[in-house]
Amino acid sequence: MPLLLLACFALLAPAILCLVAAFLWFIRPDLVVKWGIWYGFHSTGMKNHRIRGKKYEYVYGERGTADPNNTSLLFIHGFSASKEMWGPIVKRLPNYLHIIAIDLPGHGDSETPGKDDQVSTEEYVDNIHEFVELIGFTKKPFHMIGTSLGGIIAAIYAIHHVKNIERLTLICPGTRTPETCDFMKGMLEGKGSLVPTTVEEMKYMLDSCYFNKDAIPMYKQILKGSLILREAKNPFFRRLLHSIVEDMKDDSKFNKFEVESRQITCPVQLIWGKEDQVIHTSGVEYLQKLLPNIQKIDIIDKCGHSVGIERAGKTVKLILMFRDELANKKEN
Repeated sequence: MPLLLLACFALLAPAILCLVAAFLWFIRPDLVVKWGIWYGFHSTGMKNHRIRGKKYEYVYGERGTADPNNTSLLFIHGFSASKEMWGPIVKRLPNYLHIIAIDLPGHGDSETPGKDDQVSTEEYVDNIHEFVELIGFTKKPFHMIGTSLGGIIAAIYAIHHVKNIERLTLICPGTRTPETCDFMKGMLEGKGSLVPTTVEEMKYMLDSCYFNKDAIPMYKQILKGSLILREAKNPFFRRLLHSIVEDMKDDSKFNKFEVESRQITCPVQLIWGKEDQVIHTSGVEYLQKLLPNIQKIDIIDKCGHSVGIERAGKTVKLILMFRDELANKKEN
């Protein structure tokens, strides 16, 4: 009898698995997306940690330990993204490097600010400073890498805490640019949306972020799953987006940034997707005039705004070159 039951199970197992997969794909696509994101990040060797600040609990991924012979790296993601977006980069970085990727408050697994809490780029700079002090990152200067919103946060952090920064990599940072892409024009006019609520809006946002449309799967169920995962945080994302748009329109804030950015004396690297349809590549020229110690400028062909996902191998190669750590690293 036991053998007969085992035989029956062996015959039925594929059918059961197919039914479970179909259920998840059509009924709970959010679980499919969530598992895929989780696996993609943690398969790199990153381990999640939590640490409590004065106002928020921060969740971050970490691989390796601090090494006196190598500069640690701190990654800061973009608007409505999370630490998991750095998975393709982390996967390709040498294992000897100490890496930390944080979820900004309101993103990923970190605590979301309350309705009465201030939400702004400046507030995020204070959050990052509290975080690096909590984890002991201020004991030795580190390499900060930020993309999009994370890029402008990293730049402003370096203005105020340049002694903590050994070097700075800005990937398509969310700054004003001499020329403005259509997507950004729409966002500033309240027409475009970085907080999608429909499959069509989600596809439009992703199409605007990627030059290579095959870089991520855009199946309808995947888009639906992504929308479900973001739904609970949408009220916060709208508040944050409003703050970002107001900052973009505020001449006084950018005049202040232009003056203070000259205090960023650490070595700086700029990486930009040549086909970026969110933050125009004319930002390279703009930042060249402001930052006194830009040592490396890399504009990647056939690449949009999501540089670290579209061209992860190329990006890693450029970062290692900036760190003088290429060491025969092959581009993927």
